[in-house]
Amino acid sequence: MCTAGYPKHSKQVRVEGWDASHWIPGPGGCRLWGVEREFVTAERLTAVVRAAFGPGRRLELLQRLRGGSKKGVYRLTFTDGSTAVLYVWSPAENYWPASPDGNGTDHADPFSDASSLDLFETSRELLTTLGVRTPRTYLVDRSRTHYPADIAVVEDVSAQTLEDLLRCDPRAAAPTLDALGAALRAMHRHRSPRTNGPDEPEGPATARGLRPAARCRRGKAGCEGAG
Repeated sequence: MCTAGYPKHSKQVRVEGWDASHWIPGPGGCRLWGVEREFVTAERLTAVVRAAFGPGRRLELLQRLRGGSKKGVYRLTFTDGSTAVLYVWSPAENYWPASPDGNGTDHADPFSDASSLDLFETSRELLTTLGVRTPRTYLVDRSRTHYPADIAVVEDVSAQTLEDLLRCDPRAAAPTLDALGAALRAMHRHRSPRTNGPDEPEGPATARGLRPAARCRRGKAGCEGAG
């Protein structure tokens, strides 16, 4: 395995299916199959913010959040005090890419690679159909005109975790736990004909009275259905 440039505190992790030939040395360390880690910067989000919220919103702070090992997850804080969350599906943000030998790319396999904007949209629409509350989606952009990767801008539900709320004020956490229980029961009642991913809901979101997010598709400079 490549070890060039790794800091002493870094851990070497061996993953089945990958060997030393899959890693190449580069400045400051090793990278996977030519993928260089490049994270989002505030300067590159001007067009994204405008597409999602219009010209009146200004980004003040960009924070990269933990937990997004297959996509980048960022909290956007604006000058008016409001916040949103940015998802970025980019090879540079994916620490668990599909194997270069093709394993994990067959979506009929329940253990296949499962991370994409399409899967995000399908899952969100299915949960909405089941009555499960999901963060509001402000922007879905696969056009690459605003940012060079598939992205989504969604509602920032809360900066506080349920774990923290239970520890600090269990009584105040009761309504949240009730809502979580209702969501879990709704998902438990749903039966899918497939084992690997959510089945497509019938009909578009607008047919069910849902307000569509702004959508940008490749080949179109503008967005349609801005919400």
